[in-house]
Amino acid sequence: MPRNHSLLFPGLLALTAGHLSAQENFSTEQIHFFENHIRPALVKYCYECHSQEERSSRGGLFVDTREALLQGGDGGPAVVPGNPVDSLLWDAVNWQHGYEMPPDDPMPEEVIAHFKTWIEMGLPDPRVREVADFNSTITAKDIEKGKEHWAFQLPVRQSDASIDSIISAGLQEAELSPAPRADPFTLLRRINFDLLGLPPTLSEIRAFHSNWQRNPDKAIEEKVDELLARPQFGERWGRHWLDVARYAESSGSRNVNYPNAWRYRDYVIDAFNKDKPYDRFLEEQMAGDLLPAPTDAEWQENLIATGFLAIGLKHHDQKNPRQFQSDMIDEQIDTFTQGFLGLTVGCARCHDHKYDPIPTQDYYGIAGILQSTRTLFGTNRVAQIHRTSPLIALPIADKVPVSSEGGTRTVEHLKSSIAKAEAELAAMGRVGGMNDRDAGKDRRHLRNNLNRLKGQLNVLNEDGTPKSYAMGVQEGTEMVNANILLGGELERPAQQVPRGFLQVLGDLNFQVESEKNSGRLQLARAMSTPRNPLTHRVMANRIWMHLMGRPIVATPSNFGLSGMKPENQQLLDQLAVRFVDHNWSMKQLIREIMLSNAYQRDSTYSEHNYGIDPDNKLLWRANPRPLAAEELRDATLVLSGEIDLERSLASAIGESGAGRPRSSSEDLYNTYRSVYLTVARDEPNEMMKTFDFPDPNVTNASRAQSIVPMQALYMMNSEFITQRGQAMAELLKKNFRTDNDRVANAFLLAYGRPATDKELQASHAFFREFEPPSRSSEPVSNDRTAQGRGGKGGKGGKGGKGKGGREAQSDSRAGSYAVAAHDPLAVFCQTLMSSARFRILN
Repeated sequence: MPRNHSLLFPGLLALTAGHLSAQENFSTEQIHFFENHIRPALVKYCYECHSQEERSSRGGLFVDTREALLQGGDGGPAVVPGNPVDSLLWDAVNWQHGYEMPPDDPMPEEVIAHFKTWIEMGLPDPRVREVADFNSTITAKDIEKGKEHWAFQLPVRQSDASIDSIISAGLQEAELSPAPRADPFTLLRRINFDLLGLPPTLSEIRAFHSNWQRNPDKAIEEKVDELLARPQFGERWGRHWLDVARYAESSGSRNVNYPNAWRYRDYVIDAFNKDKPYDRFLEEQMAGDLLPAPTDAEWQENLIATGFLAIGLKHHDQKNPRQFQSDMIDEQIDTFTQGFLGLTVGCARCHDHKYDPIPTQDYYGIAGILQSTRTLFGTNRVAQIHRTSPLIALPIADKVPVSSEGGTRTVEHLKSSIAKAEAELAAMGRVGGMNDRDAGKDRRHLRNNLNRLKGQLNVLNEDGTPKSYAMGVQEGTEMVNANILLGGELERPAQQVPRGFLQVLGDLNFQVESEKNSGRLQLARAMSTPRNPLTHRVMANRIWMHLMGRPIVATPSNFGLSGMKPENQQLLDQLAVRFVDHNWSMKQLIREIMLSNAYQRDSTYSEHNYGIDPDNKLLWRANPRPLAAEELRDATLVLSGEIDLERSLASAIGESGAGRPRSSSEDLYNTYRSVYLTVARDEPNEMMKTFDFPDPNVTNASRAQSIVPMQALYMMNSEFITQRGQAMAELLKKNFRTDNDRVANAFLLAYGRPATDKELQASHAFFREFEPPSRSSEPVSNDRTAQGRGGKGGKGGKGGKGKGGREAQSDSRAGSYAVAAHDPLAVFCQTLMSSARFRILN
């Protein structure tokens, strides 16, 4: 692993290569001194808590080899050879500065004196870590045979085939008749939600219907091109990728904020809007810091892109820095191999992959690349947050300061507070003895406060404005190869393996011999080349899934032997080939699919077809689907006329800075698009969670599509939906004079089509028979989101808690809830929003 831990774990002293050599040139007398005085003491007093034999490493520290002592644990290197005063081990055996080893009683003074002599000698120690020999069960012959699997072979090109010709051939063979083209209202609503995640407005519905009357094909083509060019396209399709990238703004363990994660979110949205070629999109996220950049703007974009590797779940309370790094790298490998390659390479961490021809050596070949990389995620070292890192300073400052980090504190005030804390710490001096536990506790508390103050100062410029930082990765200062870990356990190292890629991909595999680069750029290019049979297939399958309602490969992140075979490999291969032919253009592939007959079909049920193909694998009709959580929330804001289509600046967490995250539900009442809502791990937004928002702790290939009673209850009883119904009613009253016009346009807004005669009759009957509830029977809201942020305003024009504070907001919402219950049009509008027809996209 990287030997310069100070770059990966701030607060640890830098170590030289000489310090970490397996053995120095010590004299026989010095080795005898160790064997006679030090080894027995370590075994007696230390091994129980700090040895591989006992599988125990309290504070992340092992003491059973010289290398382990020099690598150290949670507090840094345990020993500075030749210098007892600066060695944490010396503090510990003397019970100083809050370190106490052994914890029950101090060692005898004679033994402590021997430790002092030993450190002054330069740490003579003949012990070396035993390295096992790992023998893979996957042979070269197995790997060659594995290459026969369909996913490890290049797609077959068919120059004269199209989406419709391939699908039509399957339908004819099965003697199925495809459904007709959907009507213009259904098709427009489908196109709008699929491309923008938003319903069409009244004017858009009328304009499209008029164009349809003249030329349906031209109307569809023009509408698709128009929507692909809108900025809302990137917000919808960027969210698809954020699911894969397990995007969130907090750590998830000792849940602390990642206040700069939002930059990666915006990078993804912009990439889709600019139609960044997918191969470049991949390379920037894996190795943007290593790509040439002619301008600061492009350099900044590349740096932010590498946040893909930095934003994942992390256990910042992990005391062992090597365990933290091992787990972080495992999470990175699992995410990018599933996300880009459709392979579960992470399964090979502990043993050879059980299904795919991926030996454990391949996993650790990739792990060495990431061990030679610095992952920079931020966080301050306070309380139980042991694992910290710096961030990447961006070359271009934010035009509008984002973070309120430091609040009203000025730089001068922070500097004064830091100086005062440092003086108090120095005044405490070195405390020692058995009765100084309270003093040690006070010292640790003071250190935590000092680190917190320094963290606040580090993110501010001299004028008090926040600096511009990003999460991401950089090359390490020392390039290393990883040891195989038997069972994935740090305490069981086996032989080193060279940095490289997957053997099953043949000539795309490589070995990194250079001591000047990690191999990460080679890794990115091996994944993004058209000669890789996986990458273009995996993304083409994802795009198809989001448009057609089901993927061609039913396991979108597992194209391996344990995954499902493609339902139509000829179609998948043709999509993948055309994807590359059009310069990896995501917009072009989306456009081609949407202009096909297969996409434009109605969802009409056919008993004959259903009897032959009940799962619609042959695509004889469109697949209805429920709106995603973001689409549902955004649609209610469109219907109420409240949606703000401007980009939100940062996010609630980005504004609040470091520390514990606020609940994701606190900004539910803001009116910007849902992609800009807070995503805090383990603090889910109530509405998003109710409607199948994915777990951001892991990469997500696709979302669950559930229809459960809790969702209907939320739509009928939530204060948020009640308020949208009331706002929609007010909008209808403002724009239309008669009840008939209001009802007719309410249907057009909600369902994207005119109301049927039956629906109009039922609606008029509702208004005739409506009776407001009595005051005693009005529901009392227990919506947790009533304590959230409300209205516009605040930083970026989106946040803010409203003028009256949270209690005033809750009272205001309770009042509006009661008003809505007595307004028949508001109840009617909420009923439309709560209907299955509103949520289901045909």
